[in-house]
Amino acid sequence: MNKQALTFLSLFSLILMLSVYYILLPPIENSLPVSDPVEQTPIEEGTDFNDMKSNLDERYNSEVAGYNAIIASIDSDVDQVSDALENINTINVNKELEKTLSIQIKELGYNDAFVEVSNKVIKVTIKKDKPEANEPAKVVNAIYASTNNTYLVEVKFIA
Repeated sequence: MNKQALTFLSLFSLILMLSVYYILLPPIENSLPVSDPVEQTPIEEGTDFNDMKSNLDERYNSEVAGYNAIIASIDSDVDQVSDALENINTINVNKELEKTLSIQIKELGYNDAFVEVSNKVIKVTIKKDKPEANEPAKVVNAIYASTNNTYLVEVKFIA
């Protein structure tokens, strides 16, 4: 056999083996995990951020009370109790993150801001009449820097 035929058969068999290998590989899922949809709460002009913060605190407190009821119930199994404890921990982490980000946004010069963390989404609402074009990017970059790009950030300016 000549060298050209031997080279052709070697390359052809290599390509054939690689194609069979890639066909038999299990598919790799590159999509991000999708969780529950984020609740959209409309924010009206003239909304008081203190009311929004107190409503958010009330919602957190009611969720924690519900999880505490699950923990205290004698009918709850181990999985339900561990899920409730995990959810309480998540709520506490979100509250601390909201507090930290609120302080960070105030350091950027925005005195009136509301931060809400839910389902790996950080929603920031800032009260300012006429923001410049680069201001949302500045806020998003500051939040990404402090959270290591682990959250999706939504910034909204209202008058």
